[in-house]
Amino acid sequence: MLFRSRYHNAVRIGLTDGHSFDEVRAAVEQLASVRTTEANREHNTITAIAAADSKEPWRDVSDLIAEKGWEVASIQLEAGRLDEVFRQITGGAES
Repeated sequence: MLFRSRYHNAVRIGLTDGHSFDEVRAAVEQLASVRTTEANREHNTITAIAAADSKEPWRDVSDLIAEKGWEVASIQLEAGRLDEVFRQITGGAES
């Protein structure tokens, strides 16, 4: 059995203050390669979680940003989170 963090190949977008947070999040969630998003309004970031059948949403997210002409503070591809995989393997035990 293969264990993989849900954040494997997720894309984190850091927004500038000039964009509507909800508008960007809604547009990213419409991408076929994105299963869902997680919002962090405190840090002004949106994380696009890859759909199960998607290798990575990186290209689709970056194409959307270019198409819409959004200026973003950052865009980062996530490798995954080891603590999450550990909890999967151990059945939720704390590390």
